[in-house]
Formats: sequence, C-alpha cells, structure tokens
Amino acid sequence: MQRLWIACAWIGLGASCQPTRPAATSKGPSAGLLELALPAGVEVEVDGEARGTTPVARLELPAGAHAVTLTTACAKAEVEVSLEGGQTWRIERSDAPALGFATLQVSARGLDGKVLVHTLSVDEQEVAKGQHSEVTLSACPHRIDVKSEGLGAWTEERTYAADEEVTRKLVLSEGPDMVRLAGGKYRMGPPGPDRYIDRFQPTEDDTDEEREGWRWVHTLEVELAPFDIDRTEVTAAQFFACRESGRCAWDPMKLGYTGRSVDFVEQDCNTGLLKDRTPKNGRADHPMNCIARWEATTYCEAMGKRLPTDAEWEYAARGGRQDYYCPWGELTTRGEYGRGTCFKTRRSEPTEPVCSRPDENSPHGLCDMVGNVMEYVSWTKGRFNPDGVPEYSYDEGPVRVLIRGDYDPVFTELLIRESTELSDVGFRCARDVDVRGVTHGH
Repeated sequence: MQRLWIACAWIGLGASCQPTRPAATSKGPSAGLLELALPAGVEVEVDGEARGTTPVARLELPAGAHAVTLTTACAKAEVEVSLEGGQTWRIERSDAPALGFATLQVSARGLDGKVLVHTLSVDEQEVAKGQHSEVTLSACPHRIDVKSEGLGAWTEERTYAADEEVTRKLVLSEGPDMVRLAGGKYRMGPPGPDRYIDRFQPTEDDTDEEREGWRWVHTLEVELAPFDIDRTEVTAAQFFACRESGRCAWDPMKLGYTGRSVDFVEQDCNTGLLKDRTPKNGRADHPMNCIARWEATTYCEAMGKRLPTDAEWEYAARGGRQDYYCPWGELTTRGEYGRGTCFKTRRSEPTEPVCSRPDENSPHGLCDMVGNVMEYVSWTKGRFNPDGVPEYSYDEGPVRVLIRGDYDPVFTELLIRESTELSDVGFRCARDVDVRGVTHGH
C-alpha cells in the first residue's frame, strides 16, 4: 500500500488539508564500511576523531574520502580511504608497513614433559589460552606472561622487531615465578672507576671497614647467555612442599656433617629444623632460610633449575645496568670508604614476606635483591675473591651479602662452607636458556 502524507494549509481559524507524496530520495546507499584486519592494540582515528583500539568492529563511514591514522606505542601510519556507498574497504597489515608487526609462538611443558594448557598475556592483558598459542604483536617493547594453574609463571620483557618470528618453548614448574633476562656483555663491579681502587691490596694494619669496603671489589668483564631467574626468593612453604613431595629428599649423610655458624639464631628460622621443615606460624611466605647450600642445590635441581652464578645474580640485581648501584639506580647512602647501602627503610624483623617492598624491585621486577636474606650463588670462573680463591670449588661456595649492618649489598661477597647453615641466608634458582628459545634444566 502506498503511503500518503497530508499537507495542511492554515486559513484563518480553519485548515485545508490535501494528500501529497514524499520527496524523492537519492538512489543507492550513502555510507560504506571500513574493516580493520589488524592485530590488537592499534589505536584508530578517522578524520581526526578517535574510533577505538583494535580489535574494533566495522566502522560505518559516509561515502567519500577519509584520512585514517593508525598508531602503536612505537609508530604511526596514515592511510587514505575512498569509500563508495555500499562498499567495504579493508585495511590490512600490508597497507601500514610503517607500523611493523612480529609473531610470537608459545608452548609450555611440565617437568614430566607433558604439554600444559597455559594462558598467554601481553602487557597484562590475556590474549590466548590453550596448549599452543600464537599472537601478532606490534614492533614495540612488550611484557609477556605465561601461566599454567598451580605452577610458577614465566615473564619476559623485550622489544620485538618488525617481521620477527619468536618461539618460546617453556618448562614450567612449582615454586616462584621466573623472569627471562637477555644477558650479553656486562662488567661486574661498582659503576665507574671513580668508585673503586682496582689494584688495592689490604695489609694487616687495615681496619675491618677498609677490608670490607669497595677496595675489595674487582671488576670483571663477562658475557652472559640468556637465562631465567626466580622473581622471588624461594619461600618456606615452597621448600616444604618440595620436601613433602619427596623430590627434595632429606639426606641424613649430608646432614651429619652440616653445622651452624657462630651467629646462628634458631628463632629467626622460618621453618622447624626437623627433616620435614614445616613452616612456622605466619612465616610460610617468608624466604626459606637456615639451610645448607646442598639443600638449596637439591631444591633447584628438583625444579629443573640450578643456583645462579654470581655474575647472573649481579646482572639481575642491577637490571643489566652497569650504571646502577642499587636495583632502582641511585645509592641511598654512602660511607667514608665509598661503601653504601641500598636499604630505603631498615627492617625491624629478621625477615619479611617476599616482595613486601616493591619500590626496591629491580628494573625487571625481581623482588628482594636487597633486603630479606642473603642468597647462595655459584662462582663465576675467573672471579677474584678476598681469600684469593680464583674460582668456585666443590666444598666452598660464595654467598651474596644482601643484608646486615652497613655492608654494600650488591658487591660484597663472603665464602662459607657448603655444609654450613645460616639463619640469614636463603636462595633463589636460575635456569639455562637454549639459543632457540627452549628453556631446560641444568
């Protein structure tokens, strides 16, 4: 049925109405669709108006010419669009080569070799879940997190290059989350020749302060392969779980020659000293302490890991930055002999829950690289130490001095015997990385 419109003309107090037809409309649609076949995270502007971030739905635009601006955190591209009514215009990656994109493929297995269902997050936004995941990224710095229920997560922060294809074949285990560090050439030791005396040899007349100051520290040029390292110190609960599972076996033979240092304080221990190592009330999330080096080594091996070298540890603590004294950069205080401390706030208790002071984290988010407890490390070959021992030997190993008194927390080291327990020493683990991106135990 044809619809009629009524036109009325008012005359005096009355009206005269006559039927009329609607005005003719233009032929064909007057709008088109813009389709964006681009990876997530690209900001979209059309003719200077923000239209959201990809992935976005199709955009309906008036027919005609339009200027489309595409922006990532690292680049910007301009695309000219000329839409006809009823047309769909598709913008693909090849239309904006200036942006640049990379591809990341991830798979994860457990210590038993079984493939794990995992979630993949980019810049703290979950983007995929499954046994194998693949995502396209803008050629920019990104944080990647891989998680599987009940296991420690894995994190990497890196810059992706245009057209780069990156594969990560991971092993996830119980215990702390792990962080991937790129490694590379690195100079161990204080940040700058004005901060140390390279060839100083102490004499018997020197005070303890002079002996323990920066004059002891020798620099060493090292080249580190990429490696993973625990984000936190291993906690009392995590060590107890390994002991309870039987993978961190109690060794009565080794325990027989395990002794304690003269300043051992049993009340500072975060677990009981019996073989099951039950966490004390309220201290399950405190760092595991009061253990000998062989116990720490056993735990790391059970998790498919190892102790970090002192070069890896220092690189991680300073975020790979040779100009950093403390994990966050600047020195908090500096003493008479050039030593200093990285404590922003003094602790009132022997230990705290791990990651209690995020403002003291390293640039890669590692917790407690200063503070809480000292940590076991293995010796870097060629590294000089105060006792003249050129490298790590089987019955002795170094400990990083991270807390107590006014010690320099990053550069001061001491040696203890492998079978010695200290109440202020704990540990974290590290893991080798295959050059093809595969992580494996050591």
